[in-house]
Amino acid sequence: MMHELDISMLLMGLLGGLAIFLHGMDTMTAALKAVAGDGMKTLLKKLTSNRLAAAFTGAGVTAVIQSSSVTAVLVVGFISAGVMNLQQSIGVIMGANIGTTITAQVIAFKVTKYALGLVFIGWFPLFFLRKENLRQASMALMGLGVVFLGMTLMSEATHPLRTYQPFMDWMQNLESPLLGVLLGAAFTALVQSSSATTGIVIMLASQGLLPLEGGIALCMGANIGTCFTALLASIGKRREVLQAVGIHIMFNVLGVIIWFAFIPEISLWMIEVSPQSLGLVGLEKLAVETPRQIANAHTFFNVANTLLLIPFAGRMANWIEWAIPIKEEQGKEARVTHLDHNLLKTPSFALVQVRLECLELGDKVVHFLDESKLACLGEKKWDGNKNRDLEYEIDELHKGIVSYLAKLSRQKMNGSNAMRLGHYLQLANYLENMGDTLNEKLQDLVRGFSELPSSMSERTKDHFESLFKVVKKSLHDVMAGLKSEETHLAEGVIALKTEVMEMAFDISHRLEERLKIPGDDRLSLYRLEVELTETMRQLFYLTKTMAKVVLDLDGAREKDQ
Repeated sequence: MMHELDISMLLMGLLGGLAIFLHGMDTMTAALKAVAGDGMKTLLKKLTSNRLAAAFTGAGVTAVIQSSSVTAVLVVGFISAGVMNLQQSIGVIMGANIGTTITAQVIAFKVTKYALGLVFIGWFPLFFLRKENLRQASMALMGLGVVFLGMTLMSEATHPLRTYQPFMDWMQNLESPLLGVLLGAAFTALVQSSSATTGIVIMLASQGLLPLEGGIALCMGANIGTCFTALLASIGKRREVLQAVGIHIMFNVLGVIIWFAFIPEISLWMIEVSPQSLGLVGLEKLAVETPRQIANAHTFFNVANTLLLIPFAGRMANWIEWAIPIKEEQGKEARVTHLDHNLLKTPSFALVQVRLECLELGDKVVHFLDESKLACLGEKKWDGNKNRDLEYEIDELHKGIVSYLAKLSRQKMNGSNAMRLGHYLQLANYLENMGDTLNEKLQDLVRGFSELPSSMSERTKDHFESLFKVVKKSLHDVMAGLKSEETHLAEGVIALKTEVMEMAFDISHRLEERLKIPGDDRLSLYRLEVELTETMRQLFYLTKTMAKVVLDLDGAREKDQ
């Protein structure tokens, strides 16, 4: 009878254990990402064009940071920056699924009895460790102990269910693969972690409460459910993000469809290749053997999926690019598109996204500079509404970057990441300052030029055209240096100082000569032209200062390596 079970104690132990388990997972993965973030970021960035190498890299990175979603977000950032293409990213995303299976393998080794020992070993060094990386490594070890502790509590809470026949009858229904896949997908979507789902599946199997086929189906469902996390993270993001999420969903769903009908065969094979327990029978034998069989099946499923589908990476990329095309007009959106708050706990990864958002901000300023040049030199009528929109977009992106960096600054990070954060903040401020200068000063100048009866001479226009061109090139090179991390571009901008000074001097000298020409509005035109010269000089100095910041960023990168 149902009243024979102490329902309140069972739920308290099960839900409390689940909460501790999930908290341990969060603690462990956050610490691992903090320790390995810079190294994993560098490894991904140096990825070769070989698809298999990409898959191995994705598996290795995800095995360390234990988050396929974070790996996918970082990959999208590299796609946006042009460091890798969509086809390369497919290999990494496929490999990420393999990396998540490491949790199931560790848990299946029956090490939960060492949970409290791991908690102590991870906690005690925190009293005397000062290096942040060592502290985070201890936190990761303590988090792993908390994971095992949560599993122990759930296992103890569910132990009475082994003798409760109605529950055992219901669990046997999980031999229906479809029900298992649906439950696994739903639970993973709820807890936002496929590793958590597989851990709980193995815990139930270790109690003899879950048949092998049901466990395999639940793990397959977890692969689909983890797509929901990525889908939520993609809302409102750039099309590159949607394409990567589309690849993730396509790969995981196709994998389940391919292997769904072979669950009985996979079960039989896992029984053959997994360790056997001699001398045990019935429920005891299942409790000992099934966890390892499920962990092995989970690994096999993801490895086989990758090997089977990776030859079709090119076609998959083509399908996704057709289904989710990159739209030109998306670049005109005012909202931030790269900054993912899920990455705040991993500063090295979050800063990659900040760099990409700074590049978006730089593109807006370059476009604003082009519009201003055309209007100032009379080649195009000043569009007040359009330029107000541009200035608004620049302000919105700047606010988003500053707000994100403010939140990121509250996270623990190493010295090089803290330095990088400060440099990105400076770059965002300088770009926003350039936007304000273009909006305020050049708008007044355009209005002033348009109200005068006489206009700038063609030769003077040519001089200003050259000056605008150099300023634009300097800004473009600064942003290109930030994007490609090539120092010679920033060094080239600093070297332009003499050329810009000479150009400004030549223009000033010419304007002084033209001041001698008689005319009622000659003085007014002279004042406007001098102010335009000074404004262009100010814009160049801002770009030169930004170039120095980019060079300092290179120094921070060298400390990481």
